Amino acid sequence: MGGGDGVEGMEQRLTSCIEKALQGVVVERQEHEGPSPGGDAREVDSSQPATDIASTLANQTRHGLRPEDLHVLVVDDERMSRTIVSSLLKKCKYSVTTAEDGAEAMELLRSHPPGTFHLVLTDVQMPHMNGLELLQYIRSEETLRCVPVVMMSSYDNGNVVYDCVEGGAEEYLVKPVTQKEVQRIWQHVLKKRSVATTVPQADAKMMQNVALTKEVDTTCTSGETGREGKSTVTSDFLKMMRNKRIQEIAELRSQVSQLEKDCSLVERICGMEMNGHDGKRQKFDSAVLGKKKELDNVYFTKIHNEHKEDALKHFARDLNVMSQMNAFHVTSVIRSGNMANPQEMVCCADFDADDLHFATVSVSRSVKVFDFESMMATPDALQFPVWQATTRAKLSSVSWNSYIRSHLITSDYDGCVQLWDVSSGATNELTQFEEHSKRIWSIDFSRLDPLQFASASDDSTVRLWNLQQSSSIDCLKTPANACSVHFCPFKATTLAVACANHNSYIFDTRKTASPIAVLTGASRAVSYVRFLDRHTVIGASTDNTVRAWNLDTEGDVVPPAEEYKGHANERNFVGLSVHQDGFIATGSEDNSVCCYYRAFPFPITQHLIDAGDSESDKKPMSSNNPRTFVSSVSWARHSKHLLVPTVFSSSQVLRVEQSSRTQSQLSTETLRQR
Repeated sequence: MGGGDGVEGMEQRLTSCIEKALQGVVVERQEHEGPSPGGDAREVDSSQPATDIASTLANQTRHGLRPEDLHVLVVDDERMSRTIVSSLLKKCKYSVTTAEDGAEAMELLRSHPPGTFHLVLTDVQMPHMNGLELLQYIRSEETLRCVPVVMMSSYDNGNVVYDCVEGGAEEYLVKPVTQKEVQRIWQHVLKKRSVATTVPQADAKMMQNVALTKEVDTTCTSGETGREGKSTVTSDFLKMMRNKRIQEIAELRSQVSQLEKDCSLVERICGMEMNGHDGKRQKFDSAVLGKKKELDNVYFTKIHNEHKEDALKHFARDLNVMSQMNAFHVTSVIRSGNMANPQEMVCCADFDADDLHFATVSVSRSVKVFDFESMMATPDALQFPVWQATTRAKLSSVSWNSYIRSHLITSDYDGCVQLWDVSSGATNELTQFEEHSKRIWSIDFSRLDPLQFASASDDSTVRLWNLQQSSSIDCLKTPANACSVHFCPFKATTLAVACANHNSYIFDTRKTASPIAVLTGASRAVSYVRFLDRHTVIGASTDNTVRAWNLDTEGDVVPPAEEYKGHANERNFVGLSVHQDGFIATGSEDNSVCCYYRAFPFPITQHLIDAGDSESDKKPMSSNNPRTFVSSVSWARHSKHLLVPTVFSSSQVLRVEQSSRTQSQLSTETLRQR
């Protein structure tokens, strides 16, 4: 049996077991308790108090409305959820029809006569047509407006709940839905019927909309004898588009009104009149204008919702940074290979504490140190390493000591860590640390403790070391391969670890039995993790996404606070580096480097590395044709220079360019341009 058949068969068997288990409860109670006095074997939730059960049955009898009289349309794209909810409804004697998404549900509602379905129970998040769009369709149809709609979702998000209720939903249920909740949904049908009989007439606006709808229906159905009163596909489409446009107009009016207020607020904050500077205005910044759509989303989802003066000040500051840092400039190119190996695969790089030197390590088993200060003084000259050494195994990572300036450590594929003294001129390591049983992916020197460093390995462990001891001082067990490790530069006892199980972990090195926080949200392996500041951790995973987590979030399971997308990373280690000023750099498998700023989820600048015109670079990347891609990135510690090594090509030093735009001009102009 193939893997796909096994999964499908297991899902079918599990679904069957759930149905039998739920039905078994009904059968067992019927056998022990017998049918109800009316002849029906009516099932009631045993967890429900006796008074509630009596009240429910009394209401059903008094109003002549029973669950078996109602037909419920269940809409959910998840098969398992559909099965469970349908089984609960059937257990309560409801008639049930299911649909896999909103589009299928809309077709069922359109193809059946009015009154076929008495209630719609729909999931919120679905492909093709989500629950909110289905709700909008039902409320726009004259023949369906009296059908109650109950929303359900796994996410208890306040904004989503508000949107559902605002759109006309009767109730919002948080999954997993309980039997007690589905048993009482018949009451929504009763309320709808009561409202329909007590409201004598609609208001003037509603009557105008109904008249317009009838006019459209008459136009679309003219010439079709015998079909008067039935909506056509064209009529359905036009009414849906009309309602959508009306909603968009209302939203735009609200946004324009808010932007006018914010423009005045920015002018007051910055102390600048819009007609100042002798009537002359500088040209609007092209980098900001090019990101107008993305900035719209940021403004109206964050700043507009908060609508606080501090939030607007922060937006103005961030926008100013984006305007000033919007392009990479190549300052130097380093040919890192040699005559015997002209295309060397550099996999990691790191600057020293003073930005005087940087080191690179490669799969070609070489570690090299370059003079960065000299390179910036003569960027066009040929660059040669001032020190280099060769190791016995392929290298994977490198880290400088922040206090002992000449000391650096490297790690290799055999699970060893080497300590080097660059100033001595010796090409032999000072010492080796050997305890890992598999390849080491990442090492990191503590910025606050000059003797401590950590290593992360494929053997699902992170080991803590001290330069004065030959064996590790502690071993942290991780649930999967450890891909990256990083000490917090602001707190010596805090350590971040990225794992292949899609999670990252925060440890206190004084108590390593279990992590103090689990950082979730990635859908694939997390390959890098870095501290941006004391409270923010940045992680990159092979799902084309960089994420930020706020460690001040309550609870030990932390969802991402921001997601940055715009680069390509699905299979390789492409590097991640963070700058103290809030810049986040990552490589991309299309041979480019992306720079994000912490406030914006899109790249503020992107630079394509010129890999040459060889035929291999023009073909798609495969195992037989390894195309050039960025393999690592490293920010200088005290400047805006970024080192970008690439696979099978040269390395480049880039610098983020600055402009002279002023914060007040840019902030106010952006709001006016909207």
